[in-house]
Amino acid sequence: LREALVGPDGFAAIRDKTVLALMPGEATALTRRTGEAEETVILGGDGQWFSAQPAPAAASAQAIEDVLRALSPLTASATAALASARDADFGLAPPANEWVVATRIAARPIIILHLGRRREDGSVYARVKGEDAVFILPADTADILSASLIQ
Repeated sequence: LREALVGPDGFAAIRDKTVLALMPGEATALTRRTGEAEETVILGGDGQWFSAQPAPAAASAQAIEDVLRALSPLTASATAALASARDADFGLAPPANEWVVATRIAARPIIILHLGRRREDGSVYARVKGEDAVFILPADTADILSASLIQ
């Protein structure tokens, strides 16, 4: 009966696949951390993004636009787990990439997104810090979120 109602993957198969949703203009700063580097870009008063770290460096307007588009909303192709203590299995302990998004949202001024290990098909495991669900992001989204913000 369970499989007839929710499928072989259980409730994970019917869970909403929205990982996070930012509206255009809500992000004010983006930081991408990897094991070896950290990049931060900040939205200036003139509406242009500039690199705060490393500085001085030119921010890649196209890469920033691609990331903001991917986050509006960030949609998974599947839910890997509704709750998991097996972070290492997904490459989330520690994460391969960490995104820190500063926002204009009073209730959620900082959003932290962890990207785990890549799968054979190029997709990647992801989780918003503080939330239980582990998602699978499609390969094209994983590529966008793995690209440098700096030219």
